[in-house]
Amino acid sequence: MKLKLFIFKIILATLIALLPFSTVNFIVDPYQFYRIPKFYKPVYFNDQRYQNPGLAKTQNYSLAIIGTSMSDNFLLSYMNNALNRKTIRLSAIGASMYEQRLTAEVVIRSKKADTIIYELNYFSFRGASDRVTHTGKGFPYHMYQRGIMSHLKYLCNPETLLRSYQVLLKHYKGIMHSTMVEDLEKLNTWYDRPNFGKGNVLLDWNMAQNDLQRADPDEFKWEYIKENADKNLLDLIKSNPETEFILFYPPFSILMHKFLDNRGLFDEEIKLKQYIYENTKNLHNVKIYDFQDIKEITHNLDNYSDMSHYSIEINEYIINSIAKEQHLVNDSNIEQKLNNLIKQVEEYEVEK
Repeated sequence: MKLKLFIFKIILATLIALLPFSTVNFIVDPYQFYRIPKFYKPVYFNDQRYQNPGLAKTQNYSLAIIGTSMSDNFLLSYMNNALNRKTIRLSAIGASMYEQRLTAEVVIRSKKADTIIYELNYFSFRGASDRVTHTGKGFPYHMYQRGIMSHLKYLCNPETLLRSYQVLLKHYKGIMHSTMVEDLEKLNTWYDRPNFGKGNVLLDWNMAQNDLQRADPDEFKWEYIKENADKNLLDLIKSNPETEFILFYPPFSILMHKFLDNRGLFDEEIKLKQYIYENTKNLHNVKIYDFQDIKEITHNLDNYSDMSHYSIEINEYIINSIAKEQHLVNDSNIEQKLNNLIKQVEEYEVEK
């Protein structure tokens, strides 16, 4: 009994000690977990795994796009105009399918969007079905969860307090931290970097040949790929029939598929596409767009900064295609599109 009382007193004392800090965090709310700020000009942080849940909860939108760094350059203004929707971009570098599902669940719980554009990146399906990217701060599970502990971990978190300090420093002193931006449209975009071109893509190809971490076959076993598809994609779609899911395969350069083929991983990539289509073709809330067999894009290496990351013009092409329902996968073209890509990989010769 005395032990329980002692523990209770410790917890109570801790909460009292943290009250001033948690009050500051609640008022400033640096990640916009509760509200869009009113007393200071909104700023946004580039740590996507922390910032995205707040954006999903509090921004005004009817369509969300979720993906990896391949989706970083979808500009909100362009999407708003092309799709005639109010959009939000919730991309995260190297996002796993589990991380994308967590983000989608926050979007769905917010009841703001009736449509989610969802990137299907083969690399996101690798590894365990609960794989997350741990930055130096760890993965912020609490930002994606519900319940009292989610709020306590946010409000009593030193990381939140640091961000609150940076927000106040910007507001009162005009000092902008390097991880902050004021323009939500520009948050985490990289389209203006001067590293696009064939030379950089071929350099990336050469550097990747002896880099096991680029595509470790042990992480791409079919059991992992299938489990990620089942738990983090198909279950999500089937559990939310009122939400429209627009799935798209990002147009890697032909060199990336060639690289995967050399690693013995390309057949599983094709198998995954077949598996997803067969398990979604009869669902009324799913559309699939496949851009990976479009030679005019994927064989023009000047469109890329490395084997996978493409220019903003390709992002715009994807959005325009979705608006016009072009490159939509259906029963009459699924096999042809897959065979197109298979043939392209077989016939493509990499420049020496």
